[in-house]
Amino acid sequence: MPNAKKRFIVRQLKWEDFPDMASNFFGYFEEAKKDPYFGLTTFAKRPTMQDEVGWFADFYKSVLDGKRVAFVAVADGKVVGSCEARSMLRGQTHVGELGIAIKKEYRSMGIGQALIKEVLKRSRGKFEILTLKVFGHNARAKHVYQKMGFMQYGTLKKGIKRGKLYFDEDEMYINLKRFKD
Repeated sequence: MPNAKKRFIVRQLKWEDFPDMASNFFGYFEEAKKDPYFGLTTFAKRPTMQDEVGWFADFYKSVLDGKRVAFVAVADGKVVGSCEARSMLRGQTHVGELGIAIKKEYRSMGIGQALIKEVLKRSRGKFEILTLKVFGHNARAKHVYQKMGFMQYGTLKKGIKRGKLYFDEDEMYINLKRFKD
């Protein structure tokens, strides 16, 4: 169990981060099985390692091509969190979508806020607006997003389905011209 006082660093994603990223991603599936209220969306079926290799190769290439901004948090010698911003729609290349994930044992240590701050800073000039989606009941995450300057602009009722449970999905945005680091 990590010590809450342990330090972490935030840095750009590297190719060598794949094993930790894949391990973290697969762990989120287990967490969602144990806790249906877990606030990260996952695929209905866990992908194979081959699928994950293909995904990471595409992900990393989009970072190298400048289409995506991606940072990781490293603690105890391992990647324990990641945050990215990417363009979602043609014709809306000025709008990016933010995604973030942190291993359970490393939450509530300031890692999320540090990752988001770095991604927001590095997204200036690439995007004008960043959006995100968050489980409506995830007050802790929404508090962090609001603290960073995100504002809620909508709610998709029953926008997330996990098993037989439905969850509202809140949509938030930030105009990067107003982001103060």
